Amino acid sequence: MMNKLLCGAAVRDITPTAEMLPLPGGYADGSGYTSVLNPLHVRALALSDQQNTALLVIYEMPGVPNPDEFIPMIAEAAQLPRDYVFLSATHSHAVPMVGRLPIMNADGKPRFPYQAESAERQEAYLNLVREKSVEVAKEAMASMKPAALEIAFGKSYINLNRNKDFHIRGELTEDQKKNIVSLGLKIRETEDGPVVTMLGIDYAGVSDKTLTVLKFADENGAPIAFLMNHPTHATVMHGNVLHTIDSDFPGVVSAHMEKQFPGSAALWCSGAAGDQNPVMKSNNHTPSYENGLMTFGLNSEDPKTLLHMISGTHFDDVMQTIVHLKPVEAELDIKSARGSAFPESKNPDDPCEVEMGLLKIGPVSIITVHGELYNSIGTELIRQSFTPYAIVMTHTCNTSNRAGYIPDEDGQIRGGWGTCRFKGRGETVQAAMLETLKDLESKAR
Repeated sequence: MMNKLLCGAAVRDITPTAEMLPLPGGYADGSGYTSVLNPLHVRALALSDQQNTALLVIYEMPGVPNPDEFIPMIAEAAQLPRDYVFLSATHSHAVPMVGRLPIMNADGKPRFPYQAESAERQEAYLNLVREKSVEVAKEAMASMKPAALEIAFGKSYINLNRNKDFHIRGELTEDQKKNIVSLGLKIRETEDGPVVTMLGIDYAGVSDKTLTVLKFADENGAPIAFLMNHPTHATVMHGNVLHTIDSDFPGVVSAHMEKQFPGSAALWCSGAAGDQNPVMKSNNHTPSYENGLMTFGLNSEDPKTLLHMISGTHFDDVMQTIVHLKPVEAELDIKSARGSAFPESKNPDDPCEVEMGLLKIGPVSIITVHGELYNSIGTELIRQSFTPYAIVMTHTCNTSNRAGYIPDEDGQIRGGWGTCRFKGRGETVQAAMLETLKDLESKAR
């Protein structure tokens, strides 16, 4: 069996300079990021079977900036068809929100109205990201060489289900009720009394721990690139008291992999983490002693230690997983397909669309989703995939049409964080996405 696979990879620093700060972040008080802890990077992985070539670009950012601009820009730089260019993001939360539409609350008001105040600095930063995106794509394409693929599956217990039922004690004030609604949440009447499902800790909730690592090695066995996949929100440093930019644990782990294996690029991508948080994070939510409602802003005074604990644990999990890497013994043909799932919409006049994609590397399927997919649906997509190996990679766009949170039926019934904004009916999502996956598989042959 002749291995035709070619692989190239590259890394670029996209950390904003001191002149670009402060930049807007996730601080409701109107402040933003004023310093940098761990730098930000964009990484690219080029793969070719010498007939078809695909390019994967992953940003250490909340999301891909301006997909409708960046996808054709990078496709042109790489001289590839648009359908073979996959842009994704680690969804790191302690990163400036640039190149994205204003985030709106359920009441229609901007969550961060101060974004407009730093427009010039944002544009300067966006220009930096544009420049480095083109550079990283071109270098990855130009550096392709014969490669072999290995894969391993392990476990990383850094995540847990974040949809906790908060049991309300006593009567809520009208202001408290309005606040719950403004956050896109709902109060459910149960046999145990009123309940609100909000961000918290649910140790018994659905939470897949699978860690997948792909290694692309040259003819001498030296790593060209790693692709790591795990379903966890990159929120350890979200809302940190230091007001510092940080790549969060995905960036820290990637940087240490590249230090461990000089000359390689280590890309980290998020699995189905729509309802998954790290077991420790800087900004925490716990039940109030007074009435059981979620308390906001219990910020750690030592976020660096939390970041070190999660990052160090996850890095060790990756290192333990790669011990078990096995060669993928198959023709490594590169195939791609794009499409959308259309779950039944709550409003017939406002269709629900979930962008999906499929990148196949021989018997390995990378199933892409543009949104924050709930864990149970992701594991089912993997289980019913049409290849021996599969991962789900979220925050991966075809256009700027992001679906937001993509809940399962239980998540929508309970009304977890962000689920009320999803246009579709939760009970129809999984079936619609499985049908689209089937269609993508037929197109990618």
